Order: sequence, then structure tokens, then C-alpha cells
Amino acid sequence: MVNNKTAKIKLILDILHDSQVPVSGEQLAAALGVSRVAVWKTISGLKDKGYLIESTHTGYRLISSTDKPVPWEMGAASELIEYHDELDSTMHKASLLIDSGCRDGTTIIAGSQTKGQNKNGGSWSSPDGGLYLTRIRMRPFPAFYLGLYTVVMTAAAVKLLRVRYSLDVVIDWPGGIDCGGRKIGGLLAEFQGSRDRVSSVALGIGLNLNDG
Repeated sequence: MVNNKTAKIKLILDILHDSQVPVSGEQLAAALGVSRVAVWKTISGLKDKGYLIESTHTGYRLISSTDKPVPWEMGAASELIEYHDELDSTMHKASLLIDSGCRDGTTIIAGSQTKGQNKNGGSWSSPDGGLYLTRIRMRPFPAFYLGLYTVVMTAAAVKLLRVRYSLDVVIDWPGGIDCGGRKIGGLLAEFQGSRDRVSSVALGIGLNLNDG
């Protein structure tokens, strides 16, 4: 029996992807060691996530995958990724996970946010179609580096957007990102620790590419 939820989903997708014909619910249930009802619920959830899966009288057939950054599509890093269709904010979720003792590298991704925040503590519009994530660093480092942290991470994000996605973006110091004369996003860092040493960092990035 496959116990991990992400592993179950990935196994179902792998079976459907590798099959040239529809795969029955009975076959999938046997492969996972679960009931056919559990398979049906998982398939329904995948459809909600954007997968196009055809249901026929002989079984299920995968037509196309999702474009959402779901953890089971992330390879080796999948165990550290949480994806939610909607959250109040990824930063708030990260704060809760830090308090509960999460793993270093844990990343929270949301399809949209209802209470997204900017670096000044104000609200940040976070509709569907943007990128909203927070990555947690649980490895302590000297507080001396705090002033450089957001600057370095913002510069790295801008370089990635320029090189990987050919976006004409510039930095709006200290943590904003502009494109075509308008602000499309930015980085926000929240720290925990003592005066001399940082124990954890929640680094959030929000990119609203569809606004205007």
C-alpha cells in the first residue's frame, strides 16, 4: 500500500501517463492498495487542479497535465512543497509552520491569496494567475547579514525573471519588482531569532503578472 498522499497521486499519474489505453479504477485501486472510491476522489481532485482526465466506461485516460505548481510535479523537492489553490497569505502559513517546527526548505505556494501583504504591511492584490510563494530557511545565521538578505534575494529573483523568462524587469529598491513602468511584485522577509543570531527566515515572493 502507498501511504504518502503525494506518492499516491504521482503513482496514479505515472500509470495513466504510461498507458496507451484507459486504466480502470479497479486496476488503479489494486496498484495503490486503496478502494475504487478513493481512486475516484483522487481523480476528481486532480481534475480540480487542472488535469484533463477522460472518464470512460473502461477507465481513466490522461489527456493533459496541469500548469499549476503542484508538489508531485516538482521531483525530488516535492516533500518540501505545499500547494494550496487559495490561502489568506503564504507568509501567514509559513509563520504557523515555523512555530510548529517545519523542515528547512519548506515552501508554501498559493494559486491566489485573500490577504496578501506588501513590505509596508499593506494589502497586496493576489488574484489567480500570479505567483505567490514563501520559502522557509531554518538554518541559523548571524544577524549581521539581515540587511543584505532581501537585497540579494531580490536581485536573484530579477535575474531569474530576465534570463529564464525574458521579462524586462527592474528592482524597485529595497524589495520591489517593476516591469514596463508598473509594479508587478516584490519580496518580503520575516525573521525570528535573537539580537545577534537569526534562527529562521520566511522569504515571500509575490508576482501579479495579470493585473492590467
